[in-house]
Parts: sequence; C-alpha cells; structure tokens
Amino acid sequence: GTKVFYADLVTIQMEEVEGHDALEDAVPTSPKTSAGPRFGPPKKAYLCVGQSSLCLLASSMSRRLQAFNGQVDYAWMEKVAVDASSRTKFLVALSLSKVKASLSSFYKGPSQFIVESDDRD
Repeated sequence: GTKVFYADLVTIQMEEVEGHDALEDAVPTSPKTSAGPRFGPPKKAYLCVGQSSLCLLASSMSRRLQAFNGQVDYAWMEKVAVDASSRTKFLVALSLSKVKASLSSFYKGPSQFIVESDDRD
C-alpha cells in the first residue's frame, strides 16, 4: 500500500479528452474551441499526498478515480502552477510520455488537471 502523509477534500477539474470520462460523470460540456485545453466540470474528490505519488479518491473514499487509475506518480509531473488570481487553485501538468510509459502506450486520458483546495498554502 501507499503511505499517505496528507489528505484533503478538494475540487478537481480534469482536462477533457475526446472519448475519455476521467471523473466518470458523463456531463455534456461546451463545444470545442481553439483557445486551449478545456476542463470538465468540477467534482469533489480526495487528494492524498503519498511518499511517491498523489492518490485521487472518490469523495465517498470508496474507490480510486478512473483518471490515472487513481494514482499520479511524482515522476510524471512536469510542473505545478499556482493560479495567482486565486488563493485556492493550482494546475498539475504531467508528461504524457511518462504517463504512457507507466500505464499504457495506448493511454488517451488527461495530461493535466486543476485542483481547488482551501488548504493550498
């Protein structure tokens, strides 16, 4: 098992990827634009900080999220960007090639997600 150092109930918005419902919510979203990545609707989830990865659990804590099989290895992270216009939001951007190397070369899920936490600092 993974040793957890910290857990927080947060709001997560996954990058939308055609044909992939990372948060299993199947909520229709706005049409595509060329303005950059789109993010799905916000969903409550637990973000757990472990020794070598983040774990993403459903708000009921009964299962891992579908995205990344519920686990984001720190080695996959390219950057974490703080939203300067907000006291609560940050973006986690992953290396898609590292995610594919770990999960599957056929992986077609999100490569970034937004987290909103009252305990960001």
